[in-house]
Amino acid sequence: MVLVNIGKYVHRQAPYGLLPLIQADLALTDLQAGLIATAFMSAYIAAALPLGWLASRGARRSWIAWPCAVWSLAVAAAGLASGLWGLLASRAGTGAAQAGFGSAAPSFIADHHQARRRPLALAVYSAAIPVGSALGYVLSGALGAEWGWRAALAFLGVPGLLLAAAALCLPSAPGAGDTRKAEERTASASSAAYRALIRAPSFAAATFAMALTTFALGGFAVWMPTFFVRRGLAVSDAAALFGGITAAAGLLGIVLGGWLSGRLARTSGKWLFLVSGLGMLAALPLGLGALLAQDLSTGTLLLFCAQVLVFLYMGPLNAVVASVVDAAQRPLAFGANIFVVHAFGDAFSPAAIGAASDAWGLPAALMLALGLLAPAAGLCFWGARHYDLDTKAS
Repeated sequence: MVLVNIGKYVHRQAPYGLLPLIQADLALTDLQAGLIATAFMSAYIAAALPLGWLASRGARRSWIAWPCAVWSLAVAAAGLASGLWGLLASRAGTGAAQAGFGSAAPSFIADHHQARRRPLALAVYSAAIPVGSALGYVLSGALGAEWGWRAALAFLGVPGLLLAAAALCLPSAPGAGDTRKAEERTASASSAAYRALIRAPSFAAATFAMALTTFALGGFAVWMPTFFVRRGLAVSDAAALFGGITAAAGLLGIVLGGWLSGRLARTSGKWLFLVSGLGMLAALPLGLGALLAQDLSTGTLLLFCAQVLVFLYMGPLNAVVASVVDAAQRPLAFGANIFVVHAFGDAFSPAAIGAASDAWGLPAALMLALGLLAPAAGLCFWGARHYDLDTKAS
C-alpha cells in the first residue's frame, strides 16, 4: 500500500518536473501550462464524492487496483498527447482515478489495524506523500533531460501497472468491505450518510482543519521556490532546496505524529486532535520566522522545523476520520474528506496567494496563508471535546 501511494504521488508530480520541456515543445503560455494542474485537481475534486459512494459498495482491493492501473495508463498516455487538450484529458483521467483510490485506500488500512495502531499505520502510509512527490520531481527531471518529456512520462507509467497487478493480491479486510452483504453496502452508501458525516463534530473538525492546513501547504508548495529565487537563488537551486526540505521534514513529521499520537491515544483518543493542533500552533511562529529571516541558513532551519511540526497531523487526523464512522462508511468518509480538503484547500490557494502577492508582496501573502494554521489548531481543540462521544456513536 505504501508503494502504491508513493507511485500515486510520483505520477501526480511528474509532469510538473517536466513543465519547461512541455512548454517549449508545445509552445504553451504560462496560463496554458497552469491549466494542466487545474485539470488534475478539478477532476480529483469532482470525482471524490461519487467514487467514494461507489467504493463503499464494492471490494476495497478492487478500488485500489483498478484506479492505479487507470492513472498509470493516463500518465503514459500524456506522453502521446499532440497538444494541450490531450494533456488536459490525461491529467483529468489521472486525477479522477486517484480520487477513487484515495477514498478506498485509507479505509483498507484502517480495516486491517486496530484503533490503537491506526494512527501509526496511516502515518506510514501518508509518509509516501513527501517521498513520492520528491521522487516525481527527481525522476521526471532526470529522465526528461535524457530522453525528452514524452518518453519520460511513458516510462514512468509502466511501474504503476505492476503495482496495480500486485494490489489484486491484497487480502480481504477482516469483517469489512470485501465481505459485507450488498444490501448493507447500499444502506450505508446513501446521501443521508454524507449528511450524517458532516454533522459529526469530530469529522467536521478534522476535515476542515485539514482543509485550512492544506490551503497553506499547497500555497507554499507552489510559491516557496519562487520566494527563494527572489532571495537570490537560482531556479534549480531553489527547487532542490525546497524539495529536499519538504521531503525530509514531511517524512519525519508524518511518522513522528503517527507514533506519538498513537501512544498518547491509549490514554485518551483526544490526543489525536491535540497532537495535531499543538503541532500547528508551534509551527506558526517558526514559519513566520522563516519568512522574515535575513539569513538563508536560519530561514531554512526554521522552515524545516515548521514543516516537521505541521506534518504531525497527517496520521492522527486521518485516524479520526476512520474512527468516527463504522467500517462500511469509511470510503464515504474519506471521499467527503478529499472533496472538502481540496475544494477549500489547495484547489485555489496558489492563485489566491498570487493575487495577494501582486497587492502586498510575496512574503506578506505567504504570511497570510500561514496564519490559517491558527484557526486549524482551534478546530482541532474543539474536535477533541467531541471525539469520545462521536466514537461511541459510531
